[in-house]
Amino acid sequence: MRIVRKGAPGYDAAREMNNARFDLKPDAIYYCDNQHDAADVVRRLGMCSRKTGIRVRAGGHQHEGMSSGDGVSVIDISEISRINFERRSGRVWIGAGAELQILYGATDAKRRLFPGGGCDDVHIGGLVLGGGWGFYTRHLGLCCDRLKAVRLVTADGQSIEVSDKIDGDLMWALRGGGGGNFGVVTDFFYELDPWPDGLERPSNFTIQWNRRSLIAEVMAEWATNFPVSADNRLTSLLQITLVEKELDAPEESDDVPLLLEGTYIGTAEQTEAALAELLPTTFDKRYRPKTASGAGSIVHTGFRHSHARRQYGPPRREVVRMAGQLDRNGLAAAPADVQSTCAGNPYPHKVSGFMPKTNIEKSQSGSGQPVHTPDPALIETVHGIFNEPAAPASKVRRYLSLHSLGGEVFTNETYRRRSAFPYRDKPFILQPEAWWADPDDTAATREGLDFIARLRERLAPYSEGGFINFPDRDLTGPDQRDRNALLRPYYGEENLEKLKQIKARMDPNNLFDFPMGIPPTD
Repeated sequence: MRIVRKGAPGYDAAREMNNARFDLKPDAIYYCDNQHDAADVVRRLGMCSRKTGIRVRAGGHQHEGMSSGDGVSVIDISEISRINFERRSGRVWIGAGAELQILYGATDAKRRLFPGGGCDDVHIGGLVLGGGWGFYTRHLGLCCDRLKAVRLVTADGQSIEVSDKIDGDLMWALRGGGGGNFGVVTDFFYELDPWPDGLERPSNFTIQWNRRSLIAEVMAEWATNFPVSADNRLTSLLQITLVEKELDAPEESDDVPLLLEGTYIGTAEQTEAALAELLPTTFDKRYRPKTASGAGSIVHTGFRHSHARRQYGPPRREVVRMAGQLDRNGLAAAPADVQSTCAGNPYPHKVSGFMPKTNIEKSQSGSGQPVHTPDPALIETVHGIFNEPAAPASKVRRYLSLHSLGGEVFTNETYRRRSAFPYRDKPFILQPEAWWADPDDTAATREGLDFIARLRERLAPYSEGGFINFPDRDLTGPDQRDRNALLRPYYGEENLEKLKQIKARMDPNNLFDFPMGIPPTD
């Protein structure tokens, strides 16, 4: 085990997190090599007279910076990253610190489907425990749905294994209850499905529309058809971006108003046929979708080539401007590959996440096929927001991503019963995002935060709930003292009460606490 304390060499690099909007200074970071190390640290800190708070960090991608904090102790499990397959099977133990890029490489080699996310530098610890959306979600369920067991260090430093047979209530909480609440999860156990026989690789795809005037039409067609498609092999994300101007022939570095991307567990030809069926009026065969063979995450399998247009970070010109400069910690502020803003680069940003008020409904026609009727007011509001041109030379990239649900998330009753994720009937997740390059640029920071606040306010009449993987401490307003009110949108009243009871049993002294953490029962 390696310990980096405040003021020691390497401390600034060790405390860095993915969201450079936060400049937090923990007392110490404990890099654990295995579950034994994590248990030793928990016992040591639990007996410490100061009782400093403990934060658990797998990769540092918690959008509100809550895997760290000022004056806290950080248990870093990023080095617990082993991936151990049982011979000739899809049964695998995965370390909580495993990066998706590495994990997808391992599962691809075994021709197995892992229900992970779409950004290859994310480590799976927080992703799985928060529920986890990815490009196989409609076919496999959320990341947490396929989880069979975990290895956990409890608040009193004990190492245990948890499954549905061994403490089913705790296992329920670990599927979607959020990371860092009930102990230190060091390993996850999965049984992974094989790729379909005869399939060389699943196919990734992108389609773009260059006109803002099409936002309402495309969003309506996508929201009506994609979440309830009978073909669960297709999972997609629709990104709507605030652009400075429309371009007839955008360069790869230019944002476009509408971008659809996803994965189809089939051939490129099958992918194109499915898209044409689901987009009967907005799919133009003159502009064929870009498809690329490749399993795993969108970023890992060709994103930087056929999918390079979707960037998660600041506008390209701002990354270029920052290149060569140094940030306040003396670290390089921009990557060599300025397109790869998803790949481990600490840019300041603000995100939120919530659900539309409309639900997927079971068909009343006897066909058995679920249906979804999107709210026209939601669509028109989004259309209006993103038809307002971005300010010239804005330093902030602002967009709204719609993550499709449905499929196994909606239909699988076992998944409903065995997880704390409360929004199984929702057609998609709405995720507003704002990214900028320089954490010291107060004007850009204000512009990004204001965009999220205004969008959240304008969509409030048509949205509800939250998604703990996309945490927003301002979701319920500026007063964050009422922890129950802050967390209720994410879990619902009933689930939150059950989670608090489990928290009281597992961590009665609230050793694992953070501003959006689940408190013990009052």
